Amino acid sequence: AAFGTKLGDFNLTASGMYHVSSKGAQSTRLGDRAHAGIAISRHFGPAEHHHDDGAGHDGHHSEGEDHHHMDAPHGHASWDAFIELTGEWEGRQKVEGIVDEHSGGKSLWVSPGARYNTANGFSIGGSVGVPVWQDIGESHPDNDYRLLISIGRAF
Repeated sequence: AAFGTKLGDFNLTASGMYHVSSKGAQSTRLGDRAHAGIAISRHFGPAEHHHDDGAGHDGHHSEGEDHHHMDAPHGHASWDAFIELTGEWEGRQKVEGIVDEHSGGKSLWVSPGARYNTANGFSIGGSVGVPVWQDIGESHPDNDYRLLISIGRAF
């Protein structure tokens, strides 16, 4: 689930996701996982807008007007800068009904980043996450950082 709202010049977004694991090979069940985040972002550059289509107040065009660009929305290239706080939880795994006490963990990350938005709706972004707190089971190493790269298309 995700939610977003505008706060003046900023956007605030929140999201949450829960993965349920099921029994796999060799009677193994990896732990469930939960992921939640909150981010604040700032848009730089023009937003999508409508141009005056040349019509008068009655909606009629003058003779010789180009009717192919009638009040059509369009975008311009722009940037977004953001910072996100993310919490993650991983449950312990079970092998043949026995809980692996060295598995599972919790972590809290802060991730600043930026996204470039093209005029035709594509975007590419990246962020570098740094853990601010980790309690990871012995079966997994602590993490020093993570790099996230994303590609998107608005429609």
